[in-house]
Amino acid sequence: MEQPPGPAAQLRAAGVPVLVGRTEEQAFLREELTLALGGHGRLVLLGGEAGIGKTTLARALAGVADERGACVLAGHCYDLTNTPPYGPWLDLVAGYRPTGDLPIPPPALAGGRLEGVSSQAALFAEVRRFVEELVSGRSVLLVLEDLHWADPASLELLRHIAPFVRSWPLLLLATYRVDELTRRHPFYQQLPALVRESEGLRLDLRRLDAGALRALVALRFTLPPADGERLVDYLERHAEGNPFFASELLRALQEERLLSPGDDGWRLAALDRVVMPALLSQVIDARVARLGEETRKPLAVAAVIGQEVPLDLWAAVAGLDDEALLTIVEHAVEAHVLE
Repeated sequence: MEQPPGPAAQLRAAGVPVLVGRTEEQAFLREELTLALGGHGRLVLLGGEAGIGKTTLARALAGVADERGACVLAGHCYDLTNTPPYGPWLDLVAGYRPTGDLPIPPPALAGGRLEGVSSQAALFAEVRRFVEELVSGRSVLLVLEDLHWADPASLELLRHIAPFVRSWPLLLLATYRVDELTRRHPFYQQLPALVRESEGLRLDLRRLDAGALRALVALRFTLPPADGERLVDYLERHAEGNPFFASELLRALQEERLLSPGDDGWRLAALDRVVMPALLSQVIDARVARLGEETRKPLAVAAVIGQEVPLDLWAAVAGLDDEALLTIVEHAVEAHVLE
């Protein structure tokens, strides 16, 4: 039986991102936006694991900035084998439409393609001049998403621009995944200097607690109290506070008809098995595949053993000596696959 749209569906239909458990983070970002609109700019680095809600927060802030009359620009990085030089900056300019008194973007980046760059110093000066003209007479929110995939040249350009932000009516919001950063990663190496030179702020998103998961369930489903608590407990155990994982688990439960609409609300069947959403399998497979086959196979053995893996049992089942196993553990912990 088809149910009327719930509060979350109504918000999505209105173009409003649905956020739960992020009251403090939203207040922080809105306060920084208010300061930036008043001429006290800031670089804010928004970090967290994949699916933790960085993009949702950024889009919600973009909506607020647009309502307040700010100019909103966004550039994205993509998970490509070969990230193009200045990828997020090219993406930002590709979606920019200089109407009215808006300045023309740097010719080298115009059209979303890198052309005619005589030198890095000249390009950096052009981009800085463009941003200076952009913030002249208007407030700006500039969002650079997924900098863990950014090329080194893009990060160097960000370091060049960031120290000027404090004197502009500009909030520069940069997002990144902490679970993609290793000690050898260019962004990991640039991060301390970037924060120090720009007097920037870091905001790391934590996992949702049971109260936030309860709010997420209540937004989407009308369930008897006992069933609601069973569902929250299921999400706590299997999503571990990750809102993206929680949403995918809820979607999978609906697809399997374990969570289904009834005459007076929703019904929840027995949750005596784990339903693994296909999208989550792909996400996990992609992360583990980056570690190489020699690491992936022992991790598959560990996954069969369970959430907690005794090292002696793991070594015996996988046929590994202590040194080989500890090397695998070190790589997996650095990649945030193991804790």
